[in-house]
Amino acid sequence: MQELVQNIIKHAQSPKALVELSYIDDYLYLVVEDNGVGFDVDRLKKHEENGVGLVSIKRRVTAMNGKIDIQSNYNIGTSIYLEINTEQAALNVKIKDDAAL
Repeated sequence: MQELVQNIIKHAQSPKALVELSYIDDYLYLVVEDNGVGFDVDRLKKHEENGVGLVSIKRRVTAMNGKIDIQSNYNIGTSIYLEINTEQAALNVKIKDDAAL
């Protein structure tokens, strides 16, 4: 969440932002939206070195078997949605910790 908010402050030039965090039935949901300058999501996918923060977030969410959806349009803003099954994420962490022993 911190990285997403930092991106809004640093890049979006947005007068408003929304951060919504919910926990329902073992699922953690995070929605972060702004009405800033937006960016080209397809370009980010092709040139991941230009979006190190978002790429890092994607990798972490994927490592927890979570879902991430990034929507952005120039001069309209950006919406990022994350969904993580906390039981599954905890299990993945335990398996990795056990494997390290």
